[in-house]
Amino acid sequence: MKNLFSFLFNNSIKYNIMKKCVLFLACFAIFIISCKPSSTKGKWTEDEKNEAFSDIKMLWDMEPSLIGAFNAAELRFHINCTVDSLEANYDSYVSANKDVRGSKDLDISRACIFITQEKFR
Repeated sequence: MKNLFSFLFNNSIKYNIMKKCVLFLACFAIFIISCKPSSTKGKWTEDEKNEAFSDIKMLWDMEPSLIGAFNAAELRFHINCTVDSLEANYDSYVSANKDVRGSKDLDISRACIFITQEKFR
């Protein structure tokens, strides 16, 4: 009986310690996940900038007649100008993408086309 009590008591202590360790690790993992970089106006994450660049390039690729207006260097400059302008005006790429039909997006695109033409012509 003494051995049984000792066995149960020692195992319950080990179980409680293990349970506390698992709980601590779960809390630590949640903390780390919640600390991921977030975007603010003028300071997007690199992932958001890359996603914006890829999406804008895809739009240009879908309209071959527009690509003829720019060579590769001009197109890259234009897309970077657009991404930088969107970053300066929106908190995140998600919010910029939601406002895709907004006049601000069109003004940014037109301004970047003008800037690109002035730079390379």
